[in-house]
Amino acid sequence: MERKYFDSTFGKISYLTRDGEYPVYFLHGFGSTGNVWLKTDEYINKKIMPFYIDLLGHGHSDKPDIQYTVKNMADAIIEFINSQKYDKFSIVGHSYGGWIALKIAILKNPENLILIDSAGISPTLSEEYPDTYKDIIKNIVRTHNYKNENALINIMEINKNSTEKLTDNDLMEINCNTVIIWGSEDKTLDIKYGKMMNERIKNSKLYIIDGAGHTPQYIRPDKIAEIINNTLKF
Repeated sequence: MERKYFDSTFGKISYLTRDGEYPVYFLHGFGSTGNVWLKTDEYINKKIMPFYIDLLGHGHSDKPDIQYTVKNMADAIIEFINSQKYDKFSIVGHSYGGWIALKIAILKNPENLILIDSAGISPTLSEEYPDTYKDIIKNIVRTHNYKNENALINIMEINKNSTEKLTDNDLMEINCNTVIIWGSEDKTLDIKYGKMMNERIKNSKLYIIDGAGHTPQYIRPDKIAEIINNTLKF
């Protein structure tokens, strides 16, 4: 696995990658990094060429003083995808990364979209816990030895704006093959949101991982990889 960088107009994007034939872009959740996928990588078909991206404001990527809207985050990833000029590609997004992946799917139409316990239609952290969400962020900062608490707060403040939420019409615009994965015990984003996405995204499939919480790629990386491999027909 090699760490590389891409200079987007919003800032430098860091990612881990290895050799393969078919490009798949992996987007992590809020306060995490691309390393969240490394357990899953052990089981992913080696014909897949993964890009385990650190989103802007996270990990080794830049923490620029920008508006961290979902649209800007998606546009930065689209710049990266466009720079590589692949004819076909797929996207995997977890939680907040799923929200960004949904926005990319509307704008760019990947071959496959795989969502894992995805945000985008549920209340944000700052909406659900308006009085304590900054303390929750401080805990994330301590747990992950995070370097820029203000970037995380910026992301939460901006994305509680209702205009960033995906509407039913947005979801119905998605035409690519879509797979939705959800942990049965997710206490962060209730499984009802996965079922709602499944109802609104045409021809999507919903897989429930029994016993898993909000990050099933930690608990069942083998199962997540199996679904990814099967979806991509590897």
